[in-house]
Amino acid sequence: MALQEKNRSLMCGLPAGLYVRELDGETVLYLDEAPFELTGLLLRWLRLQPDSSAAPEQQPTASPDYDTLRALLDAERPDCARRFDVNDRMFIRWEAWQAFLSWTLKTAEAEIGRMETRAGDGPARA
Repeated sequence: MALQEKNRSLMCGLPAGLYVRELDGETVLYLDEAPFELTGLLLRWLRLQPDSSAAPEQQPTASPDYDTLRALLDAERPDCARRFDVNDRMFIRWEAWQAFLSWTLKTAEAEIGRMETRAGDGPARA
C-alpha cells in the first residue's frame, strides 16, 4: 500500500481524518481523499444511481486510476454527479457521500440480519 493510500485507509485509522472541503459554497468530498477501501464501491454506487447515463462495462479495481474514475462517473445528477474543480480534481457533493454511507450501513445491516437468520441466532439484543 502506497503512503498516499495508507493516509486514506480505514484499515490504518484514517490518520488525517476525512477532509471536508468547501468549494463555491458547497461542502464536497474529493474522490482522491475518500477512504481508500470504499473508493471502488463509491464509484460503482454513483454510476448505478437512477437517472445516470449508461456507464462503461469496465469495473473499478481496488485502486482505480484517475482515467478510470472519470470513465466510471458519467452520471450528471445534481446530487450524485462527479464534478471537477479548476485543477481538474474530481469531487462529489457532501450529500452524495452521506447517501452512500447511509446505503452502505443499510446494506451491511441487512446482510448481518440474513447471516443471523441462517445461523438460527435471530437478531442480537443489546
